[in-house]
Amino acid sequence: MEKKFLVKVISNKENVGKIINILTLCNITGFYVKYCKGIKELKEEDYSKAYQVIKEEGEDIAIVGTVVSKKTAEKIEKSLKEKLKNEDWKLLIVPVLKVKVHRV
Repeated sequence: MEKKFLVKVISNKENVGKIINILTLCNITGFYVKYCKGIKELKEEDYSKAYQVIKEEGEDIAIVGTVVSKKTAEKIEKSLKEKLKNEDWKLLIVPVLKVKVHRV
């Protein structure tokens, strides 16, 4: 069985269309998109106020994720570097060790 990898691309919500196009060009049709707030660094020392700081200063971000083979993950990374070279984005590639479904 071929090893699979969880690929997550984190970027500004304005780049979601570009990221989805990149995935489609890499023959990926199954993915998810999650919108949330994020900040680059938390300067607040009192972490009990972190939620308030994120709510006030956080920017809207999107996380686009999928599970693919290692070869496809490398292809996605290469395409992101080419097509989003002037954009701010992050890429996480994590091996999937086990998938267990409890209830369907």
